[in-house]
Amino acid sequence: MADGGPDPLSPADAPPSHGGVDAVGSDAGPNRALDLAIADLSPIERLGFRGPQVVQWLNGLGFAVEPSATQAYRHPDHHLVVTVGEGELLVLPPLDPVARAIWDTASLPVDERMCRPTPRRDGSLWFRVTGRRAPQVIAALAGIDAAPALFPDLAVTPIEVMRHRGLLVRDDLGGVLAYHILFIRASASFLWTVVSNRIADMGGAAVNPEMLRGLAAG
Repeated sequence: MADGGPDPLSPADAPPSHGGVDAVGSDAGPNRALDLAIADLSPIERLGFRGPQVVQWLNGLGFAVEPSATQAYRHPDHHLVVTVGEGELLVLPPLDPVARAIWDTASLPVDERMCRPTPRRDGSLWFRVTGRRAPQVIAALAGIDAAPALFPDLAVTPIEVMRHRGLLVRDDLGGVLAYHILFIRASASFLWTVVSNRIADMGGAAVNPEMLRGLAAG
């Protein structure tokens, strides 16, 4: 992170995802996501890029990325670029699988003198929390006030849940309040249980990622 501490998203060995909504057996309707819901996006392929000139490399490809530890960048194709450390970026793909191909390392002219790709799906967790009551869950889990008035769209901050460090990123879906919660070096089943149980205690539910795709399109 910007303070020089350990990168909470550095590549590392970690257990694979628990498999998403099947773990809780719930596929709630769209109204649930408007109020309070969670989806596990961990199985979706995603990329990181690390190197001394990673920003210059992306700018050279036409992506006007500005490095910021507290602000994500939303590309026009809906990929989200998040700074996770000095010279390191994480790219979160959109829910639409067709749009993901633009960030495929096979099609990007990577110059390893400037940066190198660091695949992120294996060894990291990616949860999406949505709905008007999502800030209440985040406050309960991590003691962070992520209310819209204080934590604007695309804001980024470190987060810690049950001694597991990660990042919180606000990224609204078609006008619906939404946050990414990203973890590394953590037990997938343990953290899913912690976060999803807290959401269930507050009347929310796990939802299928495809339902979130519908929100993004709307």
